[in-house]
Amino acid sequence: MKKINILLILFSTIAFCQEHNSLSERKGKLYLSVGPDYRVTPIYGSANTYDEAFTSIDLQNSGTTFNYSLDYFLSNTLSLGFSQSFRYDILLYNDETSFNFGARKDEKTVFIDYHFYLKYYLKISKESKLFLKFGKSMMNRGSEYSKLKTEYLPDGTLLFHVNSTRDFSYGATNFGLGFNRKKLELLLGMYTSNNTQYFTTSQNFKILYINLNYQIFKL
Repeated sequence: MKKINILLILFSTIAFCQEHNSLSERKGKLYLSVGPDYRVTPIYGSANTYDEAFTSIDLQNSGTTFNYSLDYFLSNTLSLGFSQSFRYDILLYNDETSFNFGARKDEKTVFIDYHFYLKYYLKISKESKLFLKFGKSMMNRGSEYSKLKTEYLPDGTLLFHVNSTRDFSYGATNFGLGFNRKKLELLLGMYTSNNTQYFTTSQNFKILYINLNYQIFKL
């Protein structure tokens, strides 16, 4: 019986070591992860004027999102990734200004973001790694809204209606520093852009975020 117990312990130890080694041999494997991230209130300057008539910039770009990520490892330390984020947030702000200008009032929708990035991992212990993330993001897809402009003659006679479609989408650079331990990843990152739809002039726009991802499976 004692010999059987020793063999069982030895077999379990070998199996664990093989599993651990396979986790470090990532080259050529595809990983699926899911998790939330939290975006803090955006940072932007006050020198340039902006048009906030139809939404709240701060509310629309902050809060919690849910995302899934696909990471393909080109080597054991470098991965190429794609991620998609979803959040239910304010589209058009409920105030008299937006109503008078012809936009729909107090509307929410599902925003979708697309992220393309590289990650580089640096091993710091047997089971832990630091990693750098850098990529490009397509933000606020699905944010289309209609704007109605009405012109009147001096006597109050209706001259014309113009109905146009706009959106709050923009492109951003995405980078961050993260910590990886086994199947968990914690990342502190930032989106930065100069081409948002909120401002009348070029304005640097930053969103800090914290992301937590958990690996579901690998192929």
